[in-house]
Parts: sequence; C-alpha cells; structure tokens
Amino acid sequence: MIPFKQYIAEADSKSLIVVDVQPVYTHLMQDEVNAITNFINVKAERVLAYFNGEDAGETDTLEDVKQWYLDNGLEEESLAKINFQEKTYAYLRGWMDDVEEKDIIKVVRHMVTNRIQQSDQIGNSAIVELLGIDVASEVDDIDPIYIPDIDLSLLKQYNKSYIGGGGRHECLKEITLMMNAFNIKYKLINNFIY
Repeated sequence: MIPFKQYIAEADSKSLIVVDVQPVYTHLMQDEVNAITNFINVKAERVLAYFNGEDAGETDTLEDVKQWYLDNGLEEESLAKINFQEKTYAYLRGWMDDVEEKDIIKVVRHMVTNRIQQSDQIGNSAIVELLGIDVASEVDDIDPIYIPDIDLSLLKQYNKSYIGGGGRHECLKEITLMMNAFNIKYKLINNFIY
C-alpha cells in the first residue's frame, strides 16, 4: 500500500480535470463548485473542463459555462487557465451498471486499437475472446458502448491530475474509465465530486 503522502506527491497538484461542473447541474452541487473555483484561483495552473453542451441536448453554451464559473467565484484572470471541452454524453453508460469495469476497459482498448466506433460493431468471436461467453451474451442484450468524441492525446497531457465533478457514478465515472483504459493516472478529490 502506498503511503498517503507519497500518493499525493505522485499527483500533479497544479493540474485539474473537472467533469460536468456547469449551470445545468447547479441543483446537485454548491460546496463542490466553490471548492473547485477556489482551487483554480489559488493553486491550479491548468484545468481541463469537460461539459455537456448543446450537442448533448443541454442548454448550456460555452459562454454560459464560463459566465457561471465567474458567477461562482472564479476570478476573471483564472478563466485563462481553463481549457473548456464539450464532450459526448453517456458513451459508456449502457454497460456501467451491468458489466465489470475491467471488461469495459478491455473493450474500450480493443475498440480504439482497432478503430471501432461502437461495441456492437465488434465481431461476436472477438467479443467472446475478450470477455468470455457469459459476459459476451450479457452485453449482447444491452445498449452498446461507443468511443466518445474526446481528444485522448489532450487527456493524456493531464496525466497525474486531480479530478472532480460529477456525477460520481455517471459522467465522471466515464472519464475515469477512459483514463484507466489508457493508463492515465489521476487523483479523485472528494471535495470536488457531486
């Protein structure tokens, strides 16, 4: 087991990834957004902020999200630290309740390596080889997963970052699963998670 101090030292405390910290989810968080904006103002040097925008069916535009951060305590000069990225919504959700994380990660790696967009485009024999017959028959009956339209090379630049946002078992979990699939290290900060 890694001692706590060493684990913290392994994280880049000046880099932060936030997921879905935006106006449409205000009702789910308040203390978390205050902690995040304070951290950005005081400590962060760079922030990767994923948000669900109009393409995901939300009403939040990039300008809405920026203004909301400012309205929630972000200092004007800190806005330049944030790289806002609109993201795809619910790309792994179809499996997250029924399939083990290790199996989702195997399939995501296979899909990216073989340039396959959706899990239902993987041949049956390949799915059986990856997951075994029991899990393969289970995923055959649920919605497919797909590779999101996020820049993996950008995400890799945030290796060893702190991460927060939400939902803990939804969109934030999707990002951490993608990071796990490509061995991108991170440190979840509970005060930043809703």
